Amino acid sequence: AFDVTDVVVMDTGSGFLKVGFSGEDAPRAVFPTCRAVLQNDEAKDDEVSHAGDGSGLKSQSFFGQEAIRAEGDGAQLTWPMERGVVPEDQQDTMVQVWEHALKSILQGELDDLPILLCDKPGTHIKDRMWMVEVMFENFKVRSLSIFNTG
Repeated sequence: AFDVTDVVVMDTGSGFLKVGFSGEDAPRAVFPTCRAVLQNDEAKDDEVSHAGDGSGLKSQSFFGQEAIRAEGDGAQLTWPMERGVVPEDQQDTMVQVWEHALKSILQGELDDLPILLCDKPGTHIKDRMWMVEVMFENFKVRSLSIFNTG
């Protein structure tokens, strides 16, 4: 169970994302920092269509190991972080990966959490500002700290 004194720690690397709680010896979840999108007419009805082209195709998103397996079924695999930086054209994908990471360790609401993000040395201020904006506006975090891993 989540204790209000616990802090969610999230370390997003280009290859793997690690997420857990402060004070614990190991992350609760570790998975590849990727998303796969499978577009077909047999995707689950509750999935949001990302096609937007009027084709009637639905899309289904997969994350981590499931995304890598889905690539074998024809899904488009995306790694949203490159050398510790999220390019602008991958920001929406990164938000979805973070949401998946938080949902993987938490039961219920994602908002009002204290979060510690790990960040690489030399990250540009605009990239840090984007992370702050996403955490407060998308995830409604209570507090946020960004830790330089260098």
